[in-house]
Amino acid sequence: MADHSAPHDVKRFTLMVFISFVIVFVFVMLMMLWHGPSYRDSDGKTHYETRVDEPTDGKGISIF
Repeated sequence: MADHSAPHDVKRFTLMVFISFVIVFVFVMLMMLWHGPSYRDSDGKTHYETRVDEPTDGKGISIF
């Protein structure tokens, strides 16, 4: 706990803030990649192009 005796260490605080922003930015970019491509319609609403194959025969989910 000896490191916590100097509360006004500007360099360490600045480095911590910068690293925090980098971590948040990388996380947001990964989430955007996870959502996949998107487009906006004429009303400005965002639609994501999902790759889920919906069953077309009306029988529900099939494993085989």
